[in-house]
Amino acid sequence: MGNKSEKSGLLNIGQDWASVVAGFLMIAIILFAGYNIQVPSFAGKTGWGDFSSLLAGLFSSQQALSVSATLLLFLTIAIIGIKLSGEPLKHFIQGFITLFVLALVAQIISSFTGFKNYGLETVIFSLAIGLLIGNLTKLPSWIRSALHTELYVKIGLILLGGTILFGDILKAGGLGMIQAVVVVFGVWYFAFWVAKKLKVDDEYATLLASAVSICG
Repeated sequence: MGNKSEKSGLLNIGQDWASVVAGFLMIAIILFAGYNIQVPSFAGKTGWGDFSSLLAGLFSSQQALSVSATLLLFLTIAIIGIKLSGEPLKHFIQGFITLFVLALVAQIISSFTGFKNYGLETVIFSLAIGLLIGNLTKLPSWIRSALHTELYVKIGLILLGGTILFGDILKAGGLGMIQAVVVVFGVWYFAFWVAKKLKVDDEYATLLASAVSICG
């Protein structure tokens, strides 16, 4: 009963529409508000090979600005998405900041030159950290309050769609469009089939399949 009443506020427009509003709001901030601060990057494209090069980039003033601005932007967008979804914000901020720090740790690890040479990206280490924490410890409620996976993925899909330029679509031509449609639908059905084999519910399986197919 408590959860139901908490979700019945005037701002509750549903998670799908909340992700659309939050995603387009972030795009608007970047395009029209002149936001041009780079996302955190550790040792650039080459990565770091020793702790001295890592520390040099980790504690620079530019890095501090990048981390702070990125956290503030994503936290603001996430809060808007949560509020519009009708979800409670209790403990959300501290949980989100913790997730953000863990994501930075995964990015720092993946920036190691040895891992970069093998094409190991941040998402792999993020998954590994999540699996370790989830299986070796009992997550406190204040962290669980920030685990709105579906909302984050949906906002990410909106942002991903914003990177597709109509000029690129025209350059692809008719054959390119046909190929893209075939690949997207093929990957979608395969990903959905795998998700169902893993006993994922229909709604989340659809979301995962859409994310995988579009990213591909």
